[in-house]
Amino acid sequence: MSVQECKERERAGRERLIVATARELAEQQGWDVVTTRRLAERGGYARRQAKSSRK
Repeated sequence: MSVQECKERERAGRERLIVATARELAEQQGWDVVTTRRLAERGGYARRQAKSSRK
């Protein structure tokens, strides 16, 4: 399997996980609570923090 094929397979797996998680959340609480933040939390992805330019 090439590197490209491996990356595509991983991407497809992440996509399936995100869709399944979104559907589960929507069934439990409604589509209005489905946010990228909630999907990331449930999917085990860390939230990136923006650097503040304020001092």
